[in-house]
Amino acid sequence: MDIVGMDLDIMKKGESMYISSKLKDLNVLDPTDRVIHKKILSVVGRDVWQADIVMHGDVNEDHKLIDTDCIDMSVQLSMGQPRVVFLNKFVSQVMCWLDKFQTAKEAVAIAGEAAAAAAKVNLQKAYQPSFRLKLDITLKAPLILMPQDSTSHSGLLLDLGEITIINGFRKDQNRNELGHHAIFDLINLQLQNVKISRVNNISSNGEWEDGKLMIKDPISFLLRIERNLAISWYTTKPEIDIEAKLKPIKVILSDEDIQMMMTVLQDNIGEEATINQNSTSEKNEKI
Repeated sequence: MDIVGMDLDIMKKGESMYISSKLKDLNVLDPTDRVIHKKILSVVGRDVWQADIVMHGDVNEDHKLIDTDCIDMSVQLSMGQPRVVFLNKFVSQVMCWLDKFQTAKEAVAIAGEAAAAAAKVNLQKAYQPSFRLKLDITLKAPLILMPQDSTSHSGLLLDLGEITIINGFRKDQNRNELGHHAIFDLINLQLQNVKISRVNNISSNGEWEDGKLMIKDPISFLLRIERNLAISWYTTKPEIDIEAKLKPIKVILSDEDIQMMMTVLQDNIGEEATINQNSTSEKNEKI
């Protein structure tokens, strides 16, 4: 694994805290000699990620009731596009190697459970009706290359497109007995340009020749979430209202496309079985 240029800046100004983080590059390579697919993970773009977080500690709760621009936290995040070569053989080798560190794995699992519990508590706090989080997130979704097997130069390419998450706040005309407006948090999540292709001439660096699209029109998906921040007194509208839209999908498959899909499922995924059988036979011989 090769990690390049990680920066983290934290500054506290008054009651507010400013956090800036950036990672320049990230690569995961297969150290095995004479492998065809050497670069397992790389990132396309200037940076792996660039994040700016501002936590406002001096927010006046009364001011939030009349000003929709008054927020508790803002998150601005942009990420490059991860390019992944999925080989079940490589995944199996990594898992076999990790089995040697069973104690460390258990410690990581315990730490992961504790982190998940802490994250759940923080998430519950973050989604209290009075909390306002401003999001501006643009993610290049992963580009996943699935060769037929570890020795093949052809396969399938799954381009998950681009994910955009933006939210804003709006006032409703309804007021409570104190004259405060009902306020709603509007979150828009959009997934654009999802494509599946059959590609050839895959190089060791994860490059390939343009292949044949198996989906005629790129898939786009829109998720709209409206959160009622005044649910404690304004119950006419639900606490969370979710609306999803998916455009029609047109798939064009030839005999070669179907054969490629079946080969990837059989040969790429099936390489794990070979490893397991070998390891099982070795254990039986030792016994």
